[in-house]
Amino acid sequence: QSPIPNPQSPIPNPQSPIPNPQSPIPNPQSPIPNPQSPIPNPGTQMTPETALTELRGGLEIALWVGGPLLLVVLVVGVVIGVIQAATQLNEPTIAFVAKAIALTAALFATGSYLMGTLVEYTTALFQRLPHLIG
Repeated sequence: QSPIPNPQSPIPNPQSPIPNPQSPIPNPQSPIPNPQSPIPNPGTQMTPETALTELRGGLEIALWVGGPLLLVVLVVGVVIGVIQAATQLNEPTIAFVAKAIALTAALFATGSYLMGTLVEYTTALFQRLPHLIG
């Protein structure tokens, strides 16, 4: 016995730009392969390579955020050290205060860039998280 067609069901038309509502809807959470993705195999179990890739990304962000600040403090420390050696004024408070002032100035100068970098990385990490844990 053949089933009786439902008159209200749409007739599939291959020329129609409207998709057939009875066709399977793609799952938006299913992993779609992306050749530019830093994740080797999206949607699979986390492999050591994936973990190392994510760890490397986190360390790179830490260097981009902390590097400029540490560089400023290093330069100020060396300059103050040379000045103290030349004047024979060995007071550790001078170096500490100068470094604190330089660090504060560097944070005011680069704070928005550093915060933007952290927010961008964190957002991207949260978007990749479902693919990372399978």
